[in-house]
Amino acid sequence: MNNRYLSIILYLLFSSIAFPFTLDAKEIKIEGEVIDEKKESLIGVSISNGNFKSYTISDENGNFSIMVALKDTIVFSYIGYEKKHIIITEDLVEKYIIVELKPNAAFLNEVIVSAPEPMSSNFSTIKLDQMAIYLNPVADGDALKAITLLPSSTTIDESASPSLRGSDANRSVVLINGVPIQNPVKYSEVNGTGSFSLFSTEIIKDEMVYASNPPIIYGKASGGAIGIETVDEIKTNNFQLSTQLAGTSIFFNQKISNRIFIQLLGNLQYSDLYTKLNSNVPLIDNFKTEDIGANIVMNMKSHKVKTYIYAIDEGYTGTDNSYNFEGKTDYGNRRLFIVNNYKKLLKNGVISIDNLIDLNKQTYKFGIINYESKYTQYYGNINYRHSLNKNFSIISGVNFDYTDNSLKGDVPLKYYSLRENASIYNMDTNNSLKNLEYYLYSKWDINNKFSLSGGIRYNFIKRENKNNISTQISSKYNLTNDQSLLLGIGKYYNYSLFDPFSADYYLLKSSQFTLDYIFTKKDNYFSAALYHKREDGTENILNDLYSTTNTKNNIFGLELFYETYFSNYFKLSLGYTYIYNKFIIDDKEYKKSNHLPYLLKISLNYNNYKVLNIALTYITRGGTYYTPIVDTKFDDKEDVYYPIRGSYNSDRYANYNNLSLNINKIFFVKKHTITPFFSLNNLLNIKNQKQKVYENDYTKSKFFYYSPISVYFGVMLKFGY
Repeated sequence: MNNRYLSIILYLLFSSIAFPFTLDAKEIKIEGEVIDEKKESLIGVSISNGNFKSYTISDENGNFSIMVALKDTIVFSYIGYEKKHIIITEDLVEKYIIVELKPNAAFLNEVIVSAPEPMSSNFSTIKLDQMAIYLNPVADGDALKAITLLPSSTTIDESASPSLRGSDANRSVVLINGVPIQNPVKYSEVNGTGSFSLFSTEIIKDEMVYASNPPIIYGKASGGAIGIETVDEIKTNNFQLSTQLAGTSIFFNQKISNRIFIQLLGNLQYSDLYTKLNSNVPLIDNFKTEDIGANIVMNMKSHKVKTYIYAIDEGYTGTDNSYNFEGKTDYGNRRLFIVNNYKKLLKNGVISIDNLIDLNKQTYKFGIINYESKYTQYYGNINYRHSLNKNFSIISGVNFDYTDNSLKGDVPLKYYSLRENASIYNMDTNNSLKNLEYYLYSKWDINNKFSLSGGIRYNFIKRENKNNISTQISSKYNLTNDQSLLLGIGKYYNYSLFDPFSADYYLLKSSQFTLDYIFTKKDNYFSAALYHKREDGTENILNDLYSTTNTKNNIFGLELFYETYFSNYFKLSLGYTYIYNKFIIDDKEYKKSNHLPYLLKISLNYNNYKVLNIALTYITRGGTYYTPIVDTKFDDKEDVYYPIRGSYNSDRYANYNNLSLNINKIFFVKKHTITPFFSLNNLLNIKNQKQKVYENDYTKSKFFYYSPISVYFGVMLKFGY
């Protein structure tokens, strides 16, 4: 990693923790218990005086003790509950007080300048806050993996790369503070099962998942969108250390002043212990990741500034396969990106300015493949949100996006010939993509029951001799206080990632129709969705180096989801998804790989902080489709057999089943917490088929599988100060 960037991060780290901390000279001890509306103890409630000079959290019995000054205001804060303020008067001294918190679905936020909401109420969205990510049984504390259990998530490869409602991952966009991040996942393991997002959950305030028809203010999406917002405030200074089977990480929360804070993270992942205890996990030799980051926030009276800096150096070695060739693979990646956000509060609106610098370099070796690829991205955005009145608002803005990609190195002359001494082609490709787009979006709350919104996005830079224009319209109708219908219609354009073998970016188009029904009452939530997508674009259907084809995809989907809380500590989630997904080439229709008659997700959680947090999760789906090899011929020049393929996706892998177990326990020690965690993936050790591979002459074949039963554990220590 570049020493200059490392020096900057270290400087920020040591300079931030050097700030002095003072307490009021005259202090008194206040003790008590925090309870909920059912008179049960609340664990982990944040308790502080108004200026955060004193801070603690309630223990496993809801008890707390805090040193404050007379006339201080103590603030009690807990996710999902209203904040409570108590002024310390003389009659409270030496008394044991009982503090009751009331539930509140809308979390109170005391940030002076609020980021403009994406007008999300008219869209098919699910909002996950930080606690929901941590408690998600399949997320491993990762924001993108937390999406897996949502019915709209159609990711089928056990990775964190988000696929939404049947669309390929490159049709959706992941944004941090409104800025699009390309390749938001790090790959520390060759089989993809260890893939995580680039974002530490500790910096995340919430994430919005737009399953389809994403807001037009977000470009670069023709599928769905995932909007991640970083935290606007921290309640206390703390230091977090996490050590686990495959790594160690540290995290600092540090208030510099009442309006400025910094979050610092460092992470080291390594494979030694993981591979020893999980020797049955295929394809992995070793992996290593080093990453550091900083999130800096300044909340001023009428404006807000955020900066997120992230750098990573990662690599892995393992085994991979392509047709009849099996060999070692070696991957390396170095990356640095910086996201800046500025928001200015005006009389009737907010002006926002955002920019991104993203620098990336990758190396890859497999067989005779040996290349280095680079990309650079610059992104800028300015918009203004104006509220004409409480019922009508509008966002207007312009964004510019520039991406430059290059690839240099050796690739096989024939896609099927990767063995040593095969013919190679020395590739040296470069291309860039520019987009300058204007967007306009408005929302009108006509009355308490009905709202309407719509928008347009216009690209000033022509592609295929025309300017691409994305449009959408959406509405929401509240049937009752507990039920609502959402309708969305849109036409979208975005571009694929760079294809170095054609030195091009492919234009992707999508027309979408969605209808969602939502029912929420007390401890029950039910949703149903019907959707249709027509997607056009260039795809690599056969997953080899050079085969790209213009396709037209037809996607029809049905989603059903039910979630209920019962017996105080239990939560049950049931999700069912049906996907009809076929593509057309030369007027013939074929199944896409994720044409699924069923995708079923079941999760049972027991969350009791006094005892244990336990989750059992079961995911099952129909097998995915693939194109079989039906015959072979011998290439005399290359001295290798080459495959003759059958009809597109005419064969299918076996059905997929995975049962996983997650356990954690939180121990409270004054202002500190200790959280050991343990997980078992693929508890039944089912061999889930991932890829069919062949011997040299294709007469025999075998399967590569997704991860077998594997264990993972660690402990997270959090120290308040």
